[in-house]
Amino acid sequence: MATLACTSPRHLTRIFVEHTGIAPLAYLRRIRLALAQTALQSGSNVTQAAALAGFTSDTQLRRAWHQFAPGGSPSKPK
Repeated sequence: MATLACTSPRHLTRIFVEHTGIAPLAYLRRIRLALAQTALQSGSNVTQAAALAGFTSDTQLRRAWHQFAPGGSPSKPK
């Protein structure tokens, strides 16, 4: 993203946080988590939902879930 914005990664992060209140990586994880939640609600299993959302593994999905989701787990959401 920084290359596309013709800036350094550090500067992009500063600008992004200043305007959105969240770091770019955290923003990306939240978008992926929302996609995974939709996939899970549509009947996909955790591994499929992780792949569809762009996580490299179901472990990454579970970590993001515990960091940003309101509770439960990907296999048993609240």
